[in-house]
Amino acid sequence: MTEDMTESYPPINWSEMSYKEALRATEDTMLNADAESMGDGFTKLQSKDQLVGKAFFIVRGRFTTGIGKYGEKVTVRIITVNDERYYFSDGSEGIYKQLRTLVPEDSDAFGEVNCPKGLRASRFHWDSERGMVTKEGEPNAVTYYIDVS
Repeated sequence: MTEDMTESYPPINWSEMSYKEALRATEDTMLNADAESMGDGFTKLQSKDQLVGKAFFIVRGRFTTGIGKYGEKVTVRIITVNDERYYFSDGSEGIYKQLRTLVPEDSDAFGEVNCPKGLRASRFHWDSERGMVTKEGEPNAVTYYIDVS
């Protein structure tokens, strides 16, 4: 900062200021940390149900190692038929496994995959006590697949 700027802007005592006071004090000069100004135009998909039966195009994807007990997963950036832009990750027997068979094993990045029928959902009952799928009970779990029917 130059001396002229210091004289124009008196020092602010941040140590005694609340969040709301800090916002008010800087409302004309502050920057916002949001997806529009910092992101790449893609927002996190809230639910894969949004893509069931809805055409989308995978712009790019990358296989990465998961965290904890999970192994490899895929993260994709997509554009829907309605020009919505999303990203999501999947490590399931569905989307992940389908894309892993499509992309050579020695590749971790890919792109340009058309999914004209969107996703389909396979709903089932998972018995957590027995650690298995059963025919008992209402569906309480779902695996999503790229619809290739």
